[in-house]
Amino acid sequence: MLKCVFTKTAINFNNYVGTPYPYFILILVALFESFLAYKFLSKASSQKLFRQIVLTYLIANVVSFFSEYYLSIFLNGGHRTLVWIPWVKIIGQFQISLYLISFPIIFLFTVLSEFIIAFVFLKKKFKWTEILKTAFKTNLISTLLLIIIFNCILFNILKGQEESGIIDDIIEGVQFGH
Repeated sequence: MLKCVFTKTAINFNNYVGTPYPYFILILVALFESFLAYKFLSKASSQKLFRQIVLTYLIANVVSFFSEYYLSIFLNGGHRTLVWIPWVKIIGQFQISLYLISFPIIFLFTVLSEFIIAFVFLKKKFKWTEILKTAFKTNLISTLLLIIIFNCILFNILKGQEESGIIDDIIEGVQFGH
């Protein structure tokens, strides 16, 4: 049996669905990706182009966020987290392999949905390949950043909100303690 020496339990993101946290994170990610997209796409700086790119990616992120949610219901019963942490299992009787398989599918769906929306609004100014690369790069960067942040919370490097309730989202055989 593996013993982990940290006090924070695995993060059960399903506890946060009815709270403002997912929406706060959505806003931060959408703004971050919007500014990244502007950096990747714009060769020349203009306020009109800045507004157009930022608004496009804000819309794309909101649409992809809610689309991902419904896709996750189809793929794994709706137990979607904002990032996929390998040692946190799906609550319920799902297998960890199903959960891990759903990650790349949902990630690619996110990139595709954001690409389609960005392409519709930006096709007159940029090539489709530039828009696709930007959608991929912004999502990759933001996903990696979220994984790092959530893992820092998990390992108490950053202070997260304390969990309450039963520890039901930890892989069997892993004990959490002091």
